[in-house]
Amino acid sequence: MKLPSITPRFAALGEPYSLPIPTRPLPNPRLLHLNVGLAAELGLDGGTTGAPEFAALMAGNTPWPGFDARASVYAGHQSGSSCRSSAMAERCRSPRSLTSPVSRGNCS
Repeated sequence: MKLPSITPRFAALGEPYSLPIPTRPLPNPRLLHLNVGLAAELGLDGGTTGAPEFAALMAGNTPWPGFDARASVYAGHQSGSSCRSSAMAERCRSPRSLTSPVSRGNCS
């Protein structure tokens, strides 16, 4: 299996940005869909993407050569379109945000 060379820049940051984690392999991984154009751009040929080892690699059962399994450390907050998220975003913009509680359930 021929894989393109990738530099593990994020992993090189180490802690506190990511932590090594043990992996739990998936049983019998298989490739359900492949964007052939993108695979070609990435330097992956049909022989590579059709190999059972490629499915294991994409499932995380096998590490990418030169990489170890790492988890990204949570470093921020999520925001979305829910009312609660909007209330939290408004709170962040307000100078009173340090003293005013976030309203919960007031979505009218």
